[in-house]
Amino acid sequence: MKWFCCLLSLVLIVAASLASAETPSVKLEIHKSDKLPAPLEKIAFDKSDFEKDKLFHVQKLRFGPAGFLGEDAVILTIQANRAITYRHLEIYLRQFRDVRFYTRRDDYEDRFVHSTILVHPHTISADAANGEVLHEKARVDVWFYLDRAEIQKLINFKANTVRFRPYKRTRAS
Repeated sequence: MKWFCCLLSLVLIVAASLASAETPSVKLEIHKSDKLPAPLEKIAFDKSDFEKDKLFHVQKLRFGPAGFLGEDAVILTIQANRAITYRHLEIYLRQFRDVRFYTRRDDYEDRFVHSTILVHPHTISADAANGEVLHEKARVDVWFYLDRAEIQKLINFKANTVRFRPYKRTRAS
């Protein structure tokens, strides 16, 4: 059984390295209110939500491979304006966990198109007891996954706005 787990881990690592080698990252510097990187350039992104408490500054926004398997994602690089523990960082990021895309038009209210979840590195945890600190001016990447089918759905439904909000579980009745 251990042999099988080691072999599976090795295959996943090789697959991740091949996937990241094939998918080039598009780097884009963003300003106050900008658009997501290609192929999502028609979707407005307002970084002021991340910067309202002046704890962080959104430094980069790019599309490329993220996570253990290197899947396609929109990656935000945030820079700390002051030192913060990883535990507090995870608690802070909870308010942006639910990522929702909408079509906004003047003649009717926003129409929901798609949702996904904001992900961060596994070292950032509310259960962290080691007191590890993200130092001032240090950077960390957070991301949300979007595969090709989801991107095509956003394009087909003409999504033009993305919003971040706290994740809320719904109970089944």
